[in-house]
Amino acid sequence: MSIQAVAWALSLNIPDPFAKLVLVSLSNHADNETGHCWPTQGLIAKEASCNRRTVMRKVPHLLEAGYIRVFNHRSQGRALDYQVLFPGRIPLANAPLRKKRR
Repeated sequence: MSIQAVAWALSLNIPDPFAKLVLVSLSNHADNETGHCWPTQGLIAKEASCNRRTVMRKVPHLLEAGYIRVFNHRSQGRALDYQVLFPGRIPLANAPLRKKRR
């Protein structure tokens, strides 16, 4: 969780409220050092009070605006690998390995 990323997302002037809520959800899950996160679209939808289709429509807008990067498109049931590009984070060529859950 990165409070800095959430504060950054909340400070942005994003006219589309669902796009902003999707970004806030991603920011809430972002690693503080790298900005990477792996929430499912279902979890993002729940936190943004919308449905998965809305999340799927808003992610490309956030990509185009330069707020996030997506490393792996959905395959074999995996969640997408996101990087939230809040200030101080350097975009990486590849997503870091996911941490194993205990």
